[in-house]
Amino acid sequence: VNADMQVTSQDAILSLQYIVGKGLLMPAQMQAGDVTCSFTLTSIDASLILQYAAGLITEFPCELKIAPAKNNNRSNMRFEKIYLKLKASKKLNKKTLDLLLQARQKEMLQWKLKKKTTWAKTKAWK
Repeated sequence: VNADMQVTSQDAILSLQYIVGKGLLMPAQMQAGDVTCSFTLTSIDASLILQYAAGLITEFPCELKIAPAKNNNRSNMRFEKIYLKLKASKKLNKKTLDLLLQARQKEMLQWKLKKKTTWAKTKAWK
């Protein structure tokens, strides 16, 4: 993400800052950070980057051809599992872990608002 050709926690931090609205990324940076091939940069991407940087995984879902996660219960369980694994590794500071949680909370709020708006539009058509 930061164009230094290495995967580090700095890449995840830049991604998380973008997700929570505290930073800007160029399209190429967003594409580099999308390690789930979901065509959007999410907290799951950032958490996977952190796992890779901490040596907990050796490949990303895009490399393994795993389908992208969606914002649903399965995605939430996946995020929680990754988060707990990162927290247990003790390789990340509290500030980074807090930023990861903040990004996920913002995504979930946006997803709920989008779902609610879609439902309201559907109701209005009837």
